[in-house]
Amino acid sequence: MDVTSQDIISTIYVNKENYKNVFPWLKRLKAKGLKPTHIVVDGERSVMRAIKDTWPKITIQRCLYHIQHEGMRWLRTYPRTDAGRELRHLLGTLCTIRTVKERNQFIGTFNLWLTTHREFMKTLPLSNIALSDYGRHRGLTELNKRQYLNWYCFLNNKNIKTKHCG
Repeated sequence: MDVTSQDIISTIYVNKENYKNVFPWLKRLKAKGLKPTHIVVDGERSVMRAIKDTWPKITIQRCLYHIQHEGMRWLRTYPRTDAGRELRHLLGTLCTIRTVKERNQFIGTFNLWLTTHREFMKTLPLSNIALSDYGRHRGLTELNKRQYLNWYCFLNNKNIKTKHCG
């Protein structure tokens, strides 16, 4: 979709979202002259790799709704731990961010959460059902550490129109 006009540029239907199916489509778009600077994706790694292989300098932003939804799914409806409840609250604010200042506050709060709970999480057995939220926290912290700096590309580019998920 073109962010300025909100027009759909191209679509593809595939039975499986993966590099093999997406890369040729992206190459065709590039051959037709498409030169995106930013792209928003759901987080499928093979698709992100296909995008980077097609446009090496592009900025890839994870879809905020997908980040929030994945985190909430990992935490389940009723997290059993203080760390889980804190993280659930923090994830609930993800889609309300509208300014660079709010983004920086979110990142600072998330980093504080990581610092506060990291060592404790490492000590808990994942086999204990009552503590299984921590296994989900571990996955979320790895995801966030790698990618949260590109979550808010739209804040620095006024041409990107957004529809927030919150």
